[in-house]
Amino acid sequence: MKTKKILCVLLPAGILYACSAGKDGSDPAAVQLLELSQAELDAGNPEAALRLVDSLYSTWPAETAVLKEGMLLRPRAMEMLSEQGIARCDSAVEAAKAEIERLRARMKWVNEKGMVEGFWIDKDAYKADFFNTTGVQARVSGIGQFYIVSSVNPGIGHTSVSVSAGGGSASTPAVPHDGESNYRIGGGEVITFSPEQSDTIGKFLASQGGRGVTISFNGKGRRSVKLSAAAAEGMANAWRLSEAMSAGRDNDIERQRLQRQLELARTQQQRLAADASAE
Repeated sequence: MKTKKILCVLLPAGILYACSAGKDGSDPAAVQLLELSQAELDAGNPEAALRLVDSLYSTWPAETAVLKEGMLLRPRAMEMLSEQGIARCDSAVEAAKAEIERLRARMKWVNEKGMVEGFWIDKDAYKADFFNTTGVQARVSGIGQFYIVSSVNPGIGHTSVSVSAGGGSASTPAVPHDGESNYRIGGGEVITFSPEQSDTIGKFLASQGGRGVTISFNGKGRRSVKLSAAAAEGMANAWRLSEAMSAGRDNDIERQRLQRQLELARTQQQRLAADASAE
């Protein structure tokens, strides 16, 4: 018997199931796999639906009529998958915006004359004479990168920084004196650690729940200073601000990708519907 034309791509949920179940000449197991895929899509599970369609194509390559219906179902599943992803991204972006606003209320934007770029820093941690002291500043760049700057005055030849509390610790890698990242100023020394070199410090501080920590400056000599709970939390908040800014940016980029994917899925549905109508 001649196979009936299938025009299910734009019909309400459930009609594709009815069409497939009534086809003549198709292997019942292939039809059942297609129906399972349709059921997952109807239940709002597009990822499961796509996995079943992929299984249909790999298991039943000769079932042309059933595969055709699978081809119609795929862009519908991609449309739903994209819509769900966009909703998640929108929620994540809004959450990131709220967190950024909350944390920036605790921060100070510093962009003084002669600086290459400005940075965010905890209001209570900013010191205009920082380079004349011994300590660490946690900063966040304008694009959301967390990094730390250490100052030891008078100098001891330090090349790394470590923090410890509650039996745990974290350290930066060593940065040799090079006149750029590790340089001398007056009688002191300053190291600007890259975001990659600073991240372990930020994560550790954020895990301490406002507990005071000890900061150690390591190199030719060694010096340690106690950091109050408030100061440690200020540094941790700088890391959290960076994380929130990165999350907001990453989810915005992902949303743009999903929007393009959604538009493609809808275009494919329109083309397939037109092709089916022309048969």
